[in-house]
Amino acid sequence: MSASTPDSRILVRGVYGHDTSDTGYTLQVRAGFNTFDANPDRATLDSLGAAGVKAFVWLGAYSNTTCSWEHGDAWIRDRVQSVAGSSAVLAYYLGDEPLAGRCPQAPAMFKARTGLVHQIAPGQPTLTVISAFDSGKSYPYAIWKGTTDILGFDIYPCRQGVTGCSFDRIDAAIEAIRAAGIDRYWAVIQAFEDSYYRLPTPEELHEEFQHWRRSDMSGYLVFSWNYLNVNLEDRHEVVDQLRAENAISLG
Repeated sequence: MSASTPDSRILVRGVYGHDTSDTGYTLQVRAGFNTFDANPDRATLDSLGAAGVKAFVWLGAYSNTTCSWEHGDAWIRDRVQSVAGSSAVLAYYLGDEPLAGRCPQAPAMFKARTGLVHQIAPGQPTLTVISAFDSGKSYPYAIWKGTTDILGFDIYPCRQGVTGCSFDRIDAAIEAIRAAGIDRYWAVIQAFEDSYYRLPTPEELHEEFQHWRRSDMSGYLVFSWNYLNVNLEDRHEVVDQLRAENAISLG
């Protein structure tokens, strides 16, 4: 794939959060998703594996206040051993949005934790998501290269009180990712709102995907099916658009 050609072979079509079906993901599967967030629970992963779908498995948070892990190495060994080798495990999710500007040792800590997971579950990759901003620096990606097997990049272009969305931020992130030499990564797509960000319209959501498809991403995670007071099941037009985007990415 050339850097400017959309990749129709993208396989990872993930989503944060769970739907209201009995499984917690049946409605999401119908919308074209194939990768879901899960805790390191064998029964949950066995259910996902039996359904032929995958999981990014949450192994706890990293604090940018204390510069420490939520769980120690012993907890990681116990939980990863309990699910290692499961066919449903696509990646182990290590923390979220660590900030090297606040915690200079964080990249080394993530690399060491990746090494620990590899000892327990050889061949199963690790993942973390990096913020677009860190202590006044934009797109601080280079320092995170090699710290986890897969990096995710969350760019949220649509803000409250602003007409239109800043899609150029996605383009700038892609440029920074390439400059850092990072070649295995997933995009994190905005499909939520809070006091600062607003839910994109279907047209804006499509534009997000279009910009990311110009990158070298090997998949994407949509944030989020249900976040704060917004459940996408109540926003049928957004789910319909996500279904259309997922169909494009099937190739």
